[in-house]
Amino acid sequence: MRRSGSRDRLRAPRGRDRQPRRRPRPRRRGHRDVPAALRGPGIPVFVHPWDMPGSPRLDRWMARWLTGMPAETHLSIIAMILGGVFDRVPPSLRITFAHGGGSFAFWLGRFENAWHRRRDLIGVSELPPSGYLDRFSVDSVVFDPAALHLLVDTLGASQVMLGSDYPYPLGERPVGSVVERSDRLDETQRTAILRGNAERFLAL
Repeated sequence: MRRSGSRDRLRAPRGRDRQPRRRPRPRRRGHRDVPAALRGPGIPVFVHPWDMPGSPRLDRWMARWLTGMPAETHLSIIAMILGGVFDRVPPSLRITFAHGGGSFAFWLGRFENAWHRRRDLIGVSELPPSGYLDRFSVDSVVFDPAALHLLVDTLGASQVMLGSDYPYPLGERPVGSVVERSDRLDETQRTAILRGNAERFLAL
């Protein structure tokens, strides 16, 4: 007589039923509606994260602010590009990202390499990431002239605008100091970043 907990009862049935059943993925509310919303009335969009990843390593040294915030910003840009959102919204969309776009400018080469080598996994965008650099802008809150120069070299001065990160605790004070301290910007670039790009973004 076999006990009810015998091994035979734990064996998977033969045939097609042996394949594990996949649970349907829960639909993220509003996710599919983002492109439609961005095709709306033509208002400028500013993207600043709030929800940040948590772990014991991030619960010290303000690590959520030092790594989590920039990482979420970076991920937002990647989602817009690799998710094909820029392919489905008009080029007239005005959208800018906080924190200098996170580490997007630094890792652009990595994204390009992945897009070309692993198209089967990377995303559905029609163009590689470098094909969308004129579709969005970032703010200047990177605190160091070398980082600002990287943004300008990668995206162009026309895609970088003055930012402050106000009222968050790690914002730039005084606002615009990194732009003023830069010795590699010419006056046309400096004026565009401090004023002109924001005027264009806000349609002033």
